[in-house]
Amino acid sequence: MKKLFYLLLALPLLSLVSCSDDDDMPNVEVVATFEGGTQVGDVYYVVQGDEFQVTGVNLINHGDKEATLGGVRYFWDYMPIGTTITAPYALNISTAELPVGSHLLTAEMPIYAVGYSMCTGYMGKKVQIVAEPEDIPTVDTPVESNVRADIQANDTSDK
Repeated sequence: MKKLFYLLLALPLLSLVSCSDDDDMPNVEVVATFEGGTQVGDVYYVVQGDEFQVTGVNLINHGDKEATLGGVRYFWDYMPIGTTITAPYALNISTAELPVGSHLLTAEMPIYAVGYSMCTGYMGKKVQIVAEPEDIPTVDTPVESNVRADIQANDTSDK
């Protein structure tokens, strides 16, 4: 009976063992697209009162195993503003009450891939709210209005 009791006590310790490389990351790319403003350089300009939209966040899988996003959490100037768990992970932001000036839209998203530890993607976009359309600088050549995420392995050493 004592042996059975000791085996039951040792059972939770078996769940702490990891057999894979926790720093190995999947070969994926995350791209977000935007509407409602004008891209000039690395800054997205939006006229105050217009709606700024993240039209989609897409996972591009360059590997041979399945991968998916687990949702996207959005932050405006480091304050949480929304979470979406369904594709295309879109978000509409009303700028009517936002002050004119520089802002930062950031997002974080868990990335799940078969055979890999969970990773987290982080992305940021500089947004400039302007009072009038004339305040938007002109650009000679059109630029892509999307942003790619940095992907990092999650630290699982303390779990």
